[in-house]
Amino acid sequence: MPETSNKFIRDALELARKLTILADDGEATSKDDGCAVLCGVIRDCAYKIRGRAEREREVHRQMVNMTPNQKGAEKMSKMMMTILAAGLVAISASAGEGWLTDMKEAKKQAAARNVPILADFSGSDWCGWCIKLDSEVFSRKEFKEFAKDNLVLLLVDFPNGKKQSKKVASQNKALAEKYKVQGFPTVLLLDKEGNTLAQTGYRDGGAEKYIKHIKKLLNK
Repeated sequence: MPETSNKFIRDALELARKLTILADDGEATSKDDGCAVLCGVIRDCAYKIRGRAEREREVHRQMVNMTPNQKGAEKMSKMMMTILAAGLVAISASAGEGWLTDMKEAKKQAAARNVPILADFSGSDWCGWCIKLDSEVFSRKEFKEFAKDNLVLLLVDFPNGKKQSKKVASQNKALAEKYKVQGFPTVLLLDKEGNTLAQTGYRDGGAEKYIKHIKKLLNK
């Protein structure tokens, strides 16, 4: 990888790291809803920067390693199949057991059970951080058991390849506009009326740490 490009990528990853720390610190110390939303926006920017930097690093790596022969073409084909498989796994996990896609039904269940709604605004078949959030947290047994008694799960999906009804697509677009969603993944905790209680996104540490994070947001 050319040294100039390598330096830019390292700088971008370091910036993303600092932004994530800033957002974490802000959420941990602030009791103001406006500040919590701002922290969510900062974290989303960090995800975008980190995701783009990692993609660029991988592109450079591929360019160095690939040759214009059949072996190189086969290598690329296998890599694309791996990416596709990961996307399909994410789709099946998020849209599977326990996840609703209708906001009205989510509100109805939240009111009946007296629990908040966790709305996952996701690009389930193309967004790398959405796929990581699903595989590391939402698809895990610990999270499913926690959500069963404490949350109503709503997937607000914006896929590229996955088929989606016009009704759901229209609803999801309206929800993204209503809640001013700037990027994916955005995770909102909502009350039974659909009012925002807290906002977050992808976080390192796995399901147990994420559950503690959600509890902390709800306790505020």
